[in-house]
Amino acid sequence: MTMTTTPPEMKKQDWEQSFHEEYVRESGYKSFMGKSPMSVIQVKAENKIPGESLTLSLSSRLTGAGVSGVNNDLVGSEEPLGLFTHKIPVQERIHGVLLSKSEARASAADQRAIVKPLLKDWEIDQTRNDISDAMLMAQSNKTLVAPLNTLHNAEASVAEKNSWITDNENRVLFGASKSNLVSGDFAASLATVDAAGDKFTGARLSLMKRIAKTTSPHIRPIRIQGKGREYFVAFTDTRAFRDLKEDLRTVNSDARERNVNSNPIFQDGELIYDGVIVCEIPELPVFAGAGASAIDVSPALLCGAQAIAMGWGQRPQYKKRLEDDYGRRIGRAIEEYIGINKIQRFKAGDPLIDHGMVSGFFAGVEDA
Repeated sequence: MTMTTTPPEMKKQDWEQSFHEEYVRESGYKSFMGKSPMSVIQVKAENKIPGESLTLSLSSRLTGAGVSGVNNDLVGSEEPLGLFTHKIPVQERIHGVLLSKSEARASAADQRAIVKPLLKDWEIDQTRNDISDAMLMAQSNKTLVAPLNTLHNAEASVAEKNSWITDNENRVLFGASKSNLVSGDFAASLATVDAAGDKFTGARLSLMKRIAKTTSPHIRPIRIQGKGREYFVAFTDTRAFRDLKEDLRTVNSDARERNVNSNPIFQDGELIYDGVIVCEIPELPVFAGAGASAIDVSPALLCGAQAIAMGWGQRPQYKKRLEDDYGRRIGRAIEEYIGINKIQRFKAGDPLIDHGMVSGFFAGVEDA
């Protein structure tokens, strides 16, 4: 006779860990997260309360010539270590679900099973939105502020946008040419982007990569586990991804294997071209009517190491609300202390520059 056993109930602590791992993985950014400073999204966890900040260390590459030859002394020719810090303020993020009378009678494990998919989907949306906002974040008076464009929170002011473009002139691209930049004027630079000549193409992606490799300080590529090569990663909205995919159609037809499961001609998903992995993020907002002849402008954000910071002062914790309405209603919630922002580097007297990102803006013409 075969005996069957009921699986043991998942403990609250195990449920919280599972919840955290699942929502981070399903946010779409997990592949690019890591504790290492060679990650696109550098993650740090440390006990902090809302209002406090986690600190990341940033370092610049060495540019000195050093010395060579047995008769040349290194003393006096050493190079100072270029160290910077970046702050990640954390804030409380919490949401809950009210259970009905019948649901409230379920076991503790069953209650967690009921609310998990709802709260997890909410966390996924919040994380995607926060990372999207972070990639477009501007600054004012050397402090990170609202995004250049957003669907989710307050938008940066005209002065803040102009301050950002002034500090980052050597790591932005508007359309087909670096000459489209209007110095110190973000709106005027967007207005140079036209429908005919400024779509996102393979050539413009390669130009953004060259900007990343030659700008000073340069942007470091990353290594993707399992791929064994150095890559940059570009995040685009749906329209820019559409135009790049169409431009690379011949490349994917002629140069890639004709595998229905991996060739982008047959499957939607990431593109790889010229050492850049391109990911479509539908949540990235277009700049509505900001281009020439009032066309929409699409963002394409090429990232290297330490582009985005993500910090937890407290991992997700499962919370219970006391019984209410004469015991007929109970609430179950998830709470965490989290911060997500763009990594920028600042030293007194220097501009506040995006540490690991080149920002591109291209024609985002809507489908007819």
